Amino acid sequence: MFALLTWQVAAHGALRTLDERCGLALSGSAVPAPVAQFFADLGSTTVALPVLLAAVAGTLWRSVRASRHAWGAERGGGTG
Repeated sequence: MFALLTWQVAAHGALRTLDERCGLALSGSAVPAPVAQFFADLGSTTVALPVLLAAVAGTLWRSVRASRHAWGAERGGGTG
């Protein structure tokens, strides 16, 4: 998937055209500048890496909670 996206951007394909159109449309919109800047910065490692790590941590936390709840329910100690 990453290779396909990279190829589309490098070859000035449809994805790059769509991205440029969306950027131009949003530049004059009512979206607050800090919010727009955050989403624009998601492509940089400085912003993307902490966001990705937070998503992974949240997913792990939810899966551990779900497995503990399921394990407790099997043993008769669950609340649901």
